[in-house]
Amino acid sequence: YSGENDAKGYAAGLDLKLFGELVPGAESWISFSVMTAKEKMLNDRFNRGWISGPNESRYGFSMLFQDYIPRLPQYKVHLRFIWQDGLPFSSPRSEQTRSAFRMSPYRRIDIGASRIFSAKKDKWMRKSKHVQQWLIGIEVFNIVGFKNVNSYFWVSAYDGTQWASPNYLTGRMFNLRLAVDFK
Repeated sequence: YSGENDAKGYAAGLDLKLFGELVPGAESWISFSVMTAKEKMLNDRFNRGWISGPNESRYGFSMLFQDYIPRLPQYKVHLRFIWQDGLPFSSPRSEQTRSAFRMSPYRRIDIGASRIFSAKKDKWMRKSKHVQQWLIGIEVFNIVGFKNVNSYFWVSAYDGTQWASPNYLTGRMFNLRLAVDFK
């Protein structure tokens, strides 16, 4: 970052999302994105031309499938999948190699189950004057345990050589969810 208006740049992309219900009352969708973001320094002494911008994630794909138990639609399960291109990065001390590398792709698979309690279906909920329904759910994020990189910690040797050591995001994680709908 130079703090001066000495660069040109552009970003262009497309985001597509298809919604649907594989079974009535259960939301599902598929999403696909493409993007390019380039920049060029006007007085570039290294003559690099157009380089990737720091936010350029070239592609992304995600999907969610939701289903429920037949005859018991208040019990739902879902499966979510995310795959996205890694972001560009470079050594913080080298202006010449800016955006020279790219992080590994971000990948994640989540699975979850939930139970909805409503005044319409559950007798014990009919006494409540303020709560219309509530949901309790459990989810397992990153069930496969992909090691996704968040950033890099740079280690320097005495001769100026640098190595990138990855900082990883949290692996598998469990989530308990409670949602309440008031009247």
